[in-house]
Order: sequence, then C-alpha cells, then structure tokens
Amino acid sequence: MQDAYAMCEGIWSTDGKTYDEIVANGGMIFTIEKSSNGELKGNVFYQQAESQRVATIENIVGVIENGKVMLDYTDDGWGNNGSIEVLLSQEEVIVKIDRDDEVSSEYALDGTFSLKRMNSGNMNAEKQCEIDEESEEKYQSYWSAEQIMEEKKKRENIVNDKEYYEFVNGYKESQMVTDGSWIFEPLLSTDSVVYSKEQFEEMPKLMIHIIKNEIYARHGYVFNDDKLQNYFEMQLWYVPDKEKSFEPDVLNLYEKANLEVLAELDR
Repeated sequence: MQDAYAMCEGIWSTDGKTYDEIVANGGMIFTIEKSSNGELKGNVFYQQAESQRVATIENIVGVIENGKVMLDYTDDGWGNNGSIEVLLSQEEVIVKIDRDDEVSSEYALDGTFSLKRMNSGNMNAEKQCEIDEESEEKYQSYWSAEQIMEEKKKRENIVNDKEYYEFVNGYKESQMVTDGSWIFEPLLSTDSVVYSKEQFEEMPKLMIHIIKNEIYARHGYVFNDDKLQNYFEMQLWYVPDKEKSFEPDVLNLYEKANLEVLAELDR
C-alpha cells in the first residue's frame, strides 16, 4: 500500500506550468518525494501574481493516510504559520493551506490550490541538443589564457544571439569596466549580500531582468527564454544542470530576499 502513491513523486505546479511561467505569472510549485516508510516529503514554492512576492514552506513531512496528508507548518517566509492538507491522485494534487488567524502578516499563503504535474523539461529539444554537443566547464581562477579562450570559443559555438551579452558589455563599458572580467563571475553577489531597492534606481530595466535571473543561473537553471539562455551560456561561471529539474529550495536566504526586490522591479 505504501507504493500506491509513488506515482505522485515529482514536481507539481499550477496548471502544470513550467518554472519560467510561474516566475513570470505567479503560482505554486510543489516538489514531492515519498520515503520508503510511507511518508510524504516535499517543498512548496509560491509567487504572488501581482506583487511577485515569494513564499516558501520547506521540509514538509507527513504520513500518507488514504491519499491524504495533514500537517502543520511554522513559517512560509512571510511570518505565517498554520496547517496544510494535501490530497493525492495520479492526475492532480490538491494543496489546502490554512493560515493561523492570529498571525497578522500583510502577505499570506492561504487557500486551496489545484496542481498538475509540471510540463516536462525546462527547455525545448533543440536547445537540449545544442547544449549536449559539448559540455561546458566552469571557469577556475588557475586557468591559463589558452584555456579561457578555448572555453569562450566553445560557448560561442552554442550561442546564436548575443543581444543581451552585447547590452551588458555596453553597460559595463559605460561603468568604466572594459577588461571583460564580468564574464568570469556573476554581476552581483546576490547569494551573500542583501541589496535594497534604492541600489537599483539608476540601473536599466534589462540589467535588473538579467540580474534577477542570474540568481537562478547560479544553480544551473536552464531557461526557456532563448535570449537569457544565450546570455548565460556566454558566462564562464555558468554551467547548465540538464540532468535534473530545478528545485526552488536550493535558493538561500540572501537569494530569496534579493529575488523579492528584483521581481518587484522587473515588471
């Protein structure tokens, strides 16, 4: 009986949308894995459509009984706590979240969500083929000039659109950065520093868009947006992880905080 719900393992989302679509339009992603003792384990990622604020409920654990899991949660990233009810079936997963009314947070992850299995793959078959032809290597500080040029040439053979790359290059030149060093590491330290909205006031909208997605690229995310994918392919620090689907719980607290700020500005 414990294996009856193994079919529910995987990634479920609002209307089966991809991660790109959820980030762009809002919705929920529920990553489910079932342990051998009949427990459900998982993580919830939710982004509001209008404010684009992100909520997460991590390390969910509950016993599956007759296709249902009941459990409490203590934090959704917005200071709320409450209960979760999960109904499992082969075609649909229903997640009902009830926030504790005593909590007075301005934002709340609350309501009933119908989820479908996420559409397979985060990229089209053609892009997968291009990336598979020759695996990229991540830049290391000890590389020789020859190794750097070889890796750049390899990546240039993959890329067919340099619009975003040329835009960032022009922007960096306007900031008196002309040595091309920005391709060796991410533009900002969004994984270790929390930035304020004011720090982006003078920055072009496209730079904000790229920096927001840089947070996902750090973790090997493969983009459906060809312009973004082409840009990151040119970054020697970026290596696409095509072996597994992206899971939101890899983001650390700095990245989540910066994502909220950048998502609000990138509208």
